[in-house]
Amino acid sequence: MWYTANSVEYDDLEVHVLNRVRRDSKAGVRQKCYLYNHQTKEFYNLTYAHEQPESSARFGDYLVTKCGVLMMSLFVFFTTTMSVSFTLRETQTRMLKFTVQLQHHARHRLPTFQLIFVHVIESLVFVPKTFGGEEEL
Repeated sequence: MWYTANSVEYDDLEVHVLNRVRRDSKAGVRQKCYLYNHQTKEFYNLTYAHEQPESSARFGDYLVTKCGVLMMSLFVFFTTTMSVSFTLRETQTRMLKFTVQLQHHARHRLPTFQLIFVHVIESLVFVPKTFGGEEEL
């Protein structure tokens, strides 16, 4: 995927070669392949990724990677959950307050334009609060 995603400046032949290397590496075929970066004037050994480290180092890297992924997933999960919880709680509170005020205005035949206008403005202020955090503006 890296080969095709970053190969915009390459010729069709080079893209074909890079796709072939990627396909062969997935199939387990070991070839000696190099990539020349024209900007930095460096060669990259594409077969280097096929070299297998010792099993204990490989297991340690695997474990660290999996723990990192787990921690990032938990962080995203709890952050998203708290954000959604805050948004729903605030929305429910605002809608209940608006409903009570609207009922009061309707029962006493008061004009509702100012109430609706204030509610719309407060809702527009609520959007940045939702995405910016729980602090008051």
